[in-house]
Amino acid sequence: MKCLKRVMTLLVILPVLFSHMTNAQSLNETINKLSKQAAQSYLGPASNGFGANLNSGWANRAPKSSLLGVDIQFGIVAMGAMMPDENKTFNFAGEYSFTAAQAEQMTGNISNSQARQQIISKLTTDKFQVGFSGPTLMGKKNEHIMIAFTEKQYQVNGATYTVPSQKVDLGVGGLLDDASILPLAAPQLTVGTVYGTQVSFRYVPSVKISSELGETKYFGFGIEHNINAWLPVPLPVDVALGFFTQNLKVGDVLESNANEFGIYASRTFGPGAVNVTPYVGASVQNSKTTVNYNYQYTIRNAQGLDEIHSDKISFDLDGENTSKLTMGVAFKLAYVNLNVDYNIAKYNTFSAGFGFIF
Repeated sequence: MKCLKRVMTLLVILPVLFSHMTNAQSLNETINKLSKQAAQSYLGPASNGFGANLNSGWANRAPKSSLLGVDIQFGIVAMGAMMPDENKTFNFAGEYSFTAAQAEQMTGNISNSQARQQIISKLTTDKFQVGFSGPTLMGKKNEHIMIAFTEKQYQVNGATYTVPSQKVDLGVGGLLDDASILPLAAPQLTVGTVYGTQVSFRYVPSVKISSELGETKYFGFGIEHNINAWLPVPLPVDVALGFFTQNLKVGDVLESNANEFGIYASRTFGPGAVNVTPYVGASVQNSKTTVNYNYQYTIRNAQGLDEIHSDKISFDLDGENTSKLTMGVAFKLAYVNLNVDYNIAKYNTFSAGFGFIF
């Protein structure tokens, strides 16, 4: 059972959050260095792709319209959100207070140690209008987020000292290293039918994947109903209404929720053992990722002593996908099922499922 939990966790969590990362703690260690504004810009595009993935891969064949039947399908569903190049970098102006280490670097031209310490204290406690630019989580590893500081002069004991214009390296690069597709995979079980209704589940029990991120838990649920079950003269295609909802928690750092409601149509061609089923769908959806982390930084007080600070940061990132059109096809050979589809939305996705159908 313990081995099964670990396998299921890898299927769901690693592809979306830790592709190309060296270890599961990289995400937490990275955002701990970012102020709230920077973290929102850094994580935003990945959150959009994450929400698009969660709302993909649920529906293919519409449930049968029979009063009572046994239809079971179990397998793995893989999804991939396509990430355009403009989502790999960001640029904005905002407020920022520098850390003691950054201020040391910025004031290297000041030889008077007493004046330098006073200026470092000001740089770490005052807020400055700066420019942020660099890679998002989707961007390149070898490119870092930079802070553009504009020249500022300080008066200390009657003398004028200049901190020159410069760019300060935050040491944070793109963890997914220029990825054009954000992937996700999950086990999925579908069971039906009762008067044209079937239900689907995605589930990963609580598993501790690192001491810093804590436990990860994932659950998704969906229901589809074939309206032909109510019609005296059935339509020439199976038409189903569906609703899907899910929740993913990664320790105390991330929590994502996604919902989708849509109408789906399919028609099967061929005998029961070997057949092909084209399907289409139109749906509305939403997703939200809540981020919680501790922003850690060091200031230098007026006495020249460094003080370590940690601020609790929390914010929500709403997914930009609000509707989508799905087109796909499913193939059945005996007890083996394969389906592939393409989803057209602001963030396009593709999904594929492989499993067994009974």
